[in-house]
Amino acid sequence: MTGLQDRESELAVLNGALADQEALDELALRPEDFTDARHAAVFHAMLAVHEAGRTLDLLSLTDQARAEGAKVDASFLAQLSPVSAANIAYYAAKVRELSSKRKILSALRAIKDGLDRSSSEELVDQLEQRLTDLVVGQGAAVKRIGELLGPAMSTLEKRYRDRGALPGLTTGFTELDRVLTGLHPGNLLIIGARPSQGKTALALTMALAQSTAGIPVGFFSAEMTGEQLVMRALAGIGRINSQSVATGLLREADFAKLMEAGQKLYDAPLFVDDTAYISLGQLKSRARKMRRLGIQCLYVLVGEISKSLKVLARELSIPVIALSQVGREADGRMPTMADLRQSGEIEEDADVILFIHREHRSDDSGRDRLTLLDVAKNRHGATECIQLIFIPEYVRFESKAHERKPA
Repeated sequence: MTGLQDRESELAVLNGALADQEALDELALRPEDFTDARHAAVFHAMLAVHEAGRTLDLLSLTDQARAEGAKVDASFLAQLSPVSAANIAYYAAKVRELSSKRKILSALRAIKDGLDRSSSEELVDQLEQRLTDLVVGQGAAVKRIGELLGPAMSTLEKRYRDRGALPGLTTGFTELDRVLTGLHPGNLLIIGARPSQGKTALALTMALAQSTAGIPVGFFSAEMTGEQLVMRALAGIGRINSQSVATGLLREADFAKLMEAGQKLYDAPLFVDDTAYISLGQLKSRARKMRRLGIQCLYVLVGEISKSLKVLARELSIPVIALSQVGREADGRMPTMADLRQSGEIEEDADVILFIHREHRSDDSGRDRLTLLDVAKNRHGATECIQLIFIPEYVRFESKAHERKPA
């Protein structure tokens, strides 16, 4: 091994893959992780043979390398030998580790080269983005369609095997999951409503459903303090009257519920940032740090919705849920996309747009509980109007039977 390269380990990976081509599915390696150009070309050919469903051997490998025009001479291919794949994971880990170090070094050099041209804030943003790309594992932006076919077919095969399973992250609402097929990486979802219709309650209900199920979630709450968020969460999880939680006028039975709710909340992988007046640059920086902590979904409760949130969703490869205020002119009716602030930009960038509309119907308690959740835009599926029940004393939503959206 010399410096940040280890050609012996790279060669061991190639030989191990020849002995057991199924191991290729578990290596998490790409051709660019190899420093020797011949090794990279051979590994690329191996992946092509494997993804095409053909048997990987020296003959099929030679044919594929020749078809790709790879500059790998026959004498080098003849040196490969399908030895035992018992240690292939060990050698692959060494190749990955050195590749990561080379990428880190490249990032640091790029930052050093930009010291005279960029501000410190821009340099920090660039470095964080490069490190996040490294952790998340994003590849090159430009790919041949053939390179995308293999992963797409693998996804389809997995969906076929897991028929009935939810492809995306759960929202906590069965009917909404059915319409959206869950929340998907890279998607921007907007929740729009007039003031006091329950935007924050809906977002928090979804985030708590995910995090208490063990899904790591990030939550930016610029318009509510962390303590207020915890109070709402305790009331919702424990089904305790939120007014009683706020005033301390609790019944004896409430304390047992509080303890149980507190335990669930303590164990939940929910990461909260309640910085007031947070800038977009700060939000992006902290979101990247949350992503490195493993979050799979991000909620943004801030005053302004920006086009950059869609870019952030793609960069972090997670769904991002943001809240948007609807103008007072929508009072008394279901909001539409024209009612959104900055509606043109939001409508264009969002993958999913949900509108909350509280129906003027009361139950026996005299409170308006029936709420319509209109899936007004769904880039990848149908639009429907779903009925939810808002429980004001717990500041949370619960599911109700859906109804079809009229044509």
